[in-house]
Amino acid sequence: MHAQPISIADGSGGHWHQHGSRLPARARSAHRIRTWGSELLFNEATDKMEAGDYDQACRALEESQRLDPGVGTLRYLAQCYEEQRRTASAWGIFREASALRA
Repeated sequence: MHAQPISIADGSGGHWHQHGSRLPARARSAHRIRTWGSELLFNEATDKMEAGDYDQACRALEESQRLDPGVGTLRYLAQCYEEQRRTASAWGIFREASALRA
């Protein structure tokens, strides 16, 4: 059985393409840090949304998405934009999330 190739953004718009165990330790560490930071921001954003602070919530979701893109984060971001009455932005994000999910 062969390791599946993985791709990790390197922060400069490029990507590392390596096979599992051959991925440089520095890249694995950077990916873990981005993922951890993204999760913290996501959790902060959902707390802010529950409190009705959509400005802070949307900023945290935008940064979470930048660090570790995901369909779930996009869906929350679209909902956040909708709460801010940013309908066009919300619609565009919902469409992007739907396209990625398909």
